Amino acid sequence: MCAQRDFASSESLGFQTTDANGVATGTKADLAPGDRVTIAAGAIVDTSPNKNKNLQRSFTAIKAQASPRITSVLMSNLNHSKQAVAAVPHSLTDGAGTAPDDGDATTTEDSSIDAPDIWIAAKADGAAAGAVGNLWSVVFDKTSSYDAEKDLDIDVRVNSRDRTVFVRFINGKATFGDLAAELEANSAFAAMFEVKVDTDPDTITGGNVGKCGSAATKKELDIATLERGGGMADANNDGTITPTEFEVDTWSISALAGGETKVAIQVTFNAYIEATGLSGSENIALLEDILAATAERAGEAGVVDAQASDAASPDHGLTDEVRAGLNLAVLDNSPDNPSTADTDESADNNYVFSDPGTTVRYEATTSSAIMLPALRDLVTTAAGASEVTDDPNTTEVETDARAAVAPVALGYADDATTTIKVDESMNTRSQVRIGRSSSVKAPQ
Repeated sequence: MCAQRDFASSESLGFQTTDANGVATGTKADLAPGDRVTIAAGAIVDTSPNKNKNLQRSFTAIKAQASPRITSVLMSNLNHSKQAVAAVPHSLTDGAGTAPDDGDATTTEDSSIDAPDIWIAAKADGAAAGAVGNLWSVVFDKTSSYDAEKDLDIDVRVNSRDRTVFVRFINGKATFGDLAAELEANSAFAAMFEVKVDTDPDTITGGNVGKCGSAATKKELDIATLERGGGMADANNDGTITPTEFEVDTWSISALAGGETKVAIQVTFNAYIEATGLSGSENIALLEDILAATAERAGEAGVVDAQASDAASPDHGLTDEVRAGLNLAVLDNSPDNPSTADTDESADNNYVFSDPGTTVRYEATTSSAIMLPALRDLVTTAAGASEVTDDPNTTEVETDARAAVAPVALGYADDATTTIKVDESMNTRSQVRIGRSSSVKAPQ
């Protein structure tokens, strides 16, 4: 019969000799590689208390591998959890103009039969899905020769490079339904966006929206509020048309917002690790390496290092801004527990690691596509090392000293005193490119 024992979550196993009654008779000794360990059913109990499964299991102790190395960094597929949406300008619709919070155009509490809206929403399976949709705008104007009495003519153009949809009223009066039809008749627009019209709240239930059977589809747009355009021509002759080529007061813009994208990042090591960094700076070094290329792109896009001038806060360059943009500034390895003070839902379970382990998982959520890591990004990691000062009793200065390098992982092997230049207890140097695998599940 085996005695039960409660173990701490990261306690190492050892052994003691016992007498016939199970009373320890010797000093506890650590296991050695090759030792066979047999755990009887119910021999181990956790704090819940749960016993180990009703099967006897045997294991062989293995030797701790020195200098664990990153072998891969993989991303999940992107989960575009929320879609960007915008209302056509109030000056055209006389609607409430309030975009719904859930990224799906619905009748809002501000809308009424007298103030319906037209919504432009990104499609979840289109090129403007998720956070990318927040980069898109829709520009409205009318021609200098616009005549309301002529037949309806609306020109729709999509500029994917500048992420802008241009809507120009050339002639004629237009209803909500007319605008929706013209937009969705453009194949480039329809591939990325859909148009929704507030349904008459007096004739529906549940706040649904649609383009058919709604009094709002017959409501006329107030095109007179749009000043005559300065020209949608390619003024720079560069093959594109951008808002900067318009006169300031000749157009109205609907900027899409509310899009959100989630992605998981999984780091795999070639050996068991105990932690992903030193206490107090856990994960920072690893995330800095993973997001180095992303931070460089963010800088090129104009993102500013907000902590550079804050002497009271450690500055990790633009990595701080990227981590914040990915909701990875604060890492949480467990969901909320109502019995504790951990009530910050924004960071719940965005970091998953259990020691001993070989994989580390981060779950990122962002509304800024600029903050997303990309396939083929290079992840270069320096070998971690604790500081070794020069021994004043020797003349071999070069071999007696070692500078400290923040590790991305701590292994289980001891640092060998015979190799001063290498710290076997910490990660070794690695260089891999970010890949994508369906085996890495996207956050929901």
